[in-house]
Amino acid sequence: MGRRLRRLVVALKDTASIGKALALPKLDLLPIRLAIVEATSHDPSSPPPHRHISTILATAGHSSRLVASTCVSSLLDRLHQTRSWAVALKCLIVVHRIAQQGPFILQDQLGFYPPAGGRSILNLANFRDHSSPEGWAVSSWVRWYARLLESALQASRVLGYFFNSGRPDGDLENDVAAMTNVELLKELEALVAVMEEIYRPEFQDIGRNSVVAEATRLVVADLHLLQEELLLRMREVEERIPGLCFPELADFVSAVKRLGALLECPALVYGVKATGTLRDSVFRFLHAAPKPSLLAGGANRRQEFSESARFGSGRLVSPETDKIYNTILGVGIGPGRPARLRPGPIILSGQAGYRA
Repeated sequence: MGRRLRRLVVALKDTASIGKALALPKLDLLPIRLAIVEATSHDPSSPPPHRHISTILATAGHSSRLVASTCVSSLLDRLHQTRSWAVALKCLIVVHRIAQQGPFILQDQLGFYPPAGGRSILNLANFRDHSSPEGWAVSSWVRWYARLLESALQASRVLGYFFNSGRPDGDLENDVAAMTNVELLKELEALVAVMEEIYRPEFQDIGRNSVVAEATRLVVADLHLLQEELLLRMREVEERIPGLCFPELADFVSAVKRLGALLECPALVYGVKATGTLRDSVFRFLHAAPKPSLLAGGANRRQEFSESARFGSGRLVSPETDKIYNTILGVGIGPGRPARLRPGPIILSGQAGYRA
């Protein structure tokens, strides 16, 4: 009897949500509103139907920016107003699907939401479903899933594209090689933060609920792409070791150590094992990087290389290069100081010139 009553309450709530959508103005947006309500129903036994998610992606993704903005706002308003774990989790799944498969215009609106600014767009830190013991148990998983999506969205803002929807067109390896050390470190730290959230062990198993299983499937897909993004940047960091000054090297070592601590975990995360190539790259860097004790005296020395990337706007200048220049020119200058003009005749192809 209790189960039948619960199903009746669920049906009444969904009917009320549909009636509310019908009563809102702008009937041209009605198909999107209905698709959002039907995709995020109160039924805890089934994930969002594929046909409703396809309607959201197709209708809002191939319309004007105003329609896409209304779609994202309606979806997140429903997320923030509900107290049902099933509705909240389904809203997060739709957000995740937009990040993975949504058209550019929808991803753009999601990436810059809310319009007034802010980092915590999902804001479910205080979410709890008090309706049942199951709801109370799953609520913690919903809060973790929201944090994971927020960290993924933040990383995508740093990268300039949604990493879980595939790499953008163009030569990404050359783009990474052209970054400054500061930009490379910022991207690496953002991706490591997402990996740390995924590896939280207390949220890797929540039972056999089908809605949770669908969210887990999306997280696994992200994990594969996340490892590829990390591997690309780790290879670049390895190549820059000789040119890093002490503060930069310390920052990179700190970020890579965080990643290495995750990869040392012997247990499989969601049944996914970290690629051996990524693990080897991380431990090669930690082995090749000088120990902090050897670098302690170098914090106040001149930076051996400029802050720019390997292919920066200026040439890379090192003390060894300066010594070579000084030997050739015969000028006793300190490392990194520009040579000053000194008068003195020299012979170049039979003509008089000036010694630099």
